Amino acid sequence: MTISLCMIVKNEENNLGNCLSSVEGLFDEINIVDTGSTDRTVEIAQKYTERIFHFDWINDFSAARNFSFSKATKEYIIWLDADDIIDKENYDKFMEFKRNFKNDADCIIMPYIIDTQDNGKPSLVSQRERIVRNNKNFYWTRPIHENLKGQGTVSHFEVFITHTKKQTDAFIGRNISILEKAVNSSDCEPIDNYYYGVLLNGTGRHAEAVEQLSLFINNNKNRRLTGIDAFIAIYNSYIALGDYENAYKVLALNEEVNKDKSEYYCLMGFFMMNYLQDYDKAEGIFKKALDCTGKEADMINCLQRYEQYYYFKPWNFLGQCYVKKKEYKNACDAFSEALKYDEDNEELKELINKLNEVLAKIDI
Repeated sequence: MTISLCMIVKNEENNLGNCLSSVEGLFDEINIVDTGSTDRTVEIAQKYTERIFHFDWINDFSAARNFSFSKATKEYIIWLDADDIIDKENYDKFMEFKRNFKNDADCIIMPYIIDTQDNGKPSLVSQRERIVRNNKNFYWTRPIHENLKGQGTVSHFEVFITHTKKQTDAFIGRNISILEKAVNSSDCEPIDNYYYGVLLNGTGRHAEAVEQLSLFINNNKNRRLTGIDAFIAIYNSYIALGDYENAYKVLALNEEVNKDKSEYYCLMGFFMMNYLQDYDKAEGIFKKALDCTGKEADMINCLQRYEQYYYFKPWNFLGQCYVKKKEYKNACDAFSEALKYDEDNEELKELINKLNEVLAKIDI
C-alpha cells in the first residue's frame, strides 16, 4: 500500500510543522497546496517535501482539495488539515495497518477527534472518509464543510487523527460569509442550512438559527443521517428565545431519528427534569441514554459523537435526578459511576462526600 498525503494550507506557520513532524515516515509522498500564504508556511513545508503547489484561493475548499488530489501519484490518497496530528500511539497503529493492508477497500473511514477536553480526553469524535483509492475518481463537493464523494468498497480502521486548533473570530467570520452565500444561492441544499444554522446558534443569532435548522430538519430526505448537532443547536436556540414549547416539540417529534444517540436523550431528560419537573420520566429517559452507543451497526452512519454523553453526562444527570427525588443512595451510586469517567472532577467528589454524610445521618 502506497499513500499520497494531500493537504491545502494558508498561513499555517504555527501548525504545519507539528502536523508534518507527527506523520513523518508514514506516507510515500507529500503534496502541499498553498492557497496564498503570506507567512512562513511554504518555507516550513519545504523541510518535508519538494512537492509544493500553488492554487489561487476562490472561497471554495473543495476546489482546492480537488486540485491537491490531482497531484497524487500513489495508490491511495489521505487528506489532513494543517492543524491535525497523529499521536505516537496512533502512529504505530497506522504503520501496522499499512504493513498488513490487503488492498481490499476503496475508501477507509477513520475517527477524527474534532475537540478535546481540558484533560486531553476527546470531547467530540466524528467518522470521516480519510483514505481513498487514487484511481476511483473520488472528489470533493461543497465550498465549505466539504464532502468527499465517490463509489467503491468501504472499510473502517480505528486510527485516531486529532484536530488541535480552536476556532477564532476570523475563522468563524469567514465561514459565516461562505455559508451565507450558499444558503442564498439557487444551489442551496439542506446541508447548507444545517451548517449555517449551527454556526448562527453558536454566535447568538438564535432566531435565524431556528429558521435555518428548521429548513434542514424538515427538508432532509434521509432523516436517519440528520446530525445530532442540528437538534442540539435548535433546542438551545429555542431555550435562548424562551420558546420552551417548541424546544420540547423539536425533541419529542424526532426520537425515531435520534434513538441511537445519548445526546438526544440527555437533552430530553434534562428538559423533563428541569422544565417539566417530571422526575420519574426524566429518570427513564436518562437510563435510555445509558443504553446508547451513538454508532450504527456498520459504523458508516456515525456522523459524530460527543464522548461525555456516552459516559459521564448521563450518569451525572441521573444522579441529579435522584437528588431531586431524594433517593440519595441511588444518587451517590450514579455520581460514583460518572466519576469513573472524570476522575479529577473535584466538584463531583465533594457532592459524593456530602451525600455520604447525609446517608450516614439517615442510617443513625
